[in-house]
Amino acid sequence: MTNIYLASGFFNEFQLEHVAKAETFLREKGFEVFSPREHQHDEVEFGTKEWRALTFDNDVKHIVDCDFVFAILDNDMDEGVLWELGYAYAIGRPIVILNLSDKIMNLMVSDSLTAYLEGWEEAVHYDYATLKHKSYDGEVI
Repeated sequence: MTNIYLASGFFNEFQLEHVAKAETFLREKGFEVFSPREHQHDEVEFGTKEWRALTFDNDVKHIVDCDFVFAILDNDMDEGVLWELGYAYAIGRPIVILNLSDKIMNLMVSDSLTAYLEGWEEAVHYDYATLKHKSYDGEVI
């Protein structure tokens, strides 16, 4: 089974709506999905050193173990998502980006991705079995 790391913010209503949609969508395609939103270590106090270590180590482990990263970019980009993308790229994991943002893309993101998807319609029709390269051709900063 293909393991996917789902990189997405989940700190506002927009992000929560789309990360939940991605969790459902990818699982319906038959993928095993690790979504950090679902693994917040509620057994320890949020924000403590113990919680931070558990969360960080678990997220890193799942990036290492994944077959590819599916990332959602939005206008309120979470810095953690950007870190996850950089780490995934550094260890050779393919990156599929679903861009729901109207911001100009940073070249460090645009030039590290495997596939750039411009909306949910394109995400539905993308061939995740082949992970064919689909570059971002827009403006960068």
